[in-house]
Parts: sequence; C-alpha cells; structure tokens
Amino acid sequence: MQQQLIPWTIEIKQLMTRLRGAPSLPDRPVCIDVTIRAMTPACPREIEDCMNYQPVCEWIVEDLPRQRYRPRLETALRAVLAVVVDSDPRIEWAEVNMTVAGTTLTLARSRQQHEDDAARWDGA
Repeated sequence: MQQQLIPWTIEIKQLMTRLRGAPSLPDRPVCIDVTIRAMTPACPREIEDCMNYQPVCEWIVEDLPRQRYRPRLETALRAVLAVVVDSDPRIEWAEVNMTVAGTTLTLARSRQQHEDDAARWDGA
C-alpha cells in the first residue's frame, strides 16, 4: 500500500547567527526565518518519512558564520536558500527571511526555479 503524500509546512523562526564582516569590520548579527514546504507522508510511519530540518538549522548557526566575507546580504540570502532547497529532494518550495540591523530581505524559490537557476549558472 502506497502512502498518501501531503504538503507539510515547516517554519523555523528567529534563528540567530552571524555573518562574517570584511577583514576590518566585526561580524554582523543576523536573524533568519525559514519556511519550507515539502511533500511527505500524511501519516509518517518512521522518522525517515519526516522532513529533517536539523541540518539546515546547524548549517545556518555553525557554518554560515564561517563562510568567507560576503559584501552583499543578497549573496548570503541566496546561499541560505540553496542549502535549504538542496537539503531534501522532497522540498517543493522555500522562503528565507534575513534581518540585519533592522532591515529584512526575503527570497522565495520553488525547487524548479532553484534547479533552473543552477543549470543557467552551470552552463555559463
């Protein structure tokens, strides 16, 4: 018997991390919100059936601050969104909000848009 799949929405709110500043500047504190929509079983039978968002949280908190200096917030925002969408093939759509010094930037992409953009960059 095949399991029925339904869209699940996962929201990760107010995840605090830092963005590496220029060599002469301190790191900037940043607050990140992530919304993920994935197709997973309506009634998960095992933990593997569920969307594991923990690696996304760990990357944002531990690895993002170690990324090389990013002069534009948009670049960091795209990097976070790529990690989110690439984290699980069941993800259909994701949105990332990044707030730095009172300014919030938002980027949302479907898996198809993400893959189309990646193919364009790979082919360039």
